[in-house]
Amino acid sequence: MNKQAEYKIGFSHLGGIYIGKGVPIQAHKHIAITLVIPMEGDFAILSSSGDLLCGGVMIQPNTDRRFYPLTNSLVAFVHIDPYSEIGLALLREANAIFTLGGKLTRCIRDILYHWFYLNENSEAATKDVIHEIYKQLGITQKQVTFDRRIFESLELIQHGGVKSLQVISDRYQLSTFRFSHLFKE
Repeated sequence: MNKQAEYKIGFSHLGGIYIGKGVPIQAHKHIAITLVIPMEGDFAILSSSGDLLCGGVMIQPNTDRRFYPLTNSLVAFVHIDPYSEIGLALLREANAIFTLGGKLTRCIRDILYHWFYLNENSEAATKDVIHEIYKQLGITQKQVTFDRRIFESLELIQHGGVKSLQVISDRYQLSTFRFSHLFKE
């Protein structure tokens, strides 16, 4: 992408990346884990608890937040699927909004700048960037194991358009009660 680009969007099965100047200012939530990185200038985030944060942050799913761009500059939003292996490792019960340190924010910003100016915009490139950011966060993966049928059924729902619990449970030769119980375990 050339230096005159206004924005760039990339998607992969792990999540997506948006870098641009259009920042939503209404209070909202995402079902994804979101990293917000100012690419230049500053911005402020107002959390539901009233905390005003500046700099890079990681926000847990379903957390109210409102963004205030302090300048008309680039901001990066990295959304990570909380049900992916990386997402499971990043889920935090204690901190809904986690402030990233200056050195870590700069390191992630460098990774994102490289992706932003890269002429390629493939799913593989987006996935590689999300993996690289995850490595920089230095979080060890939790030893969480899920029945493979859970991941397979989530993919069926996301990519195959299957919307019936009965159809999915029949695929695995389980009752709907037993299949739904897999998600509770």
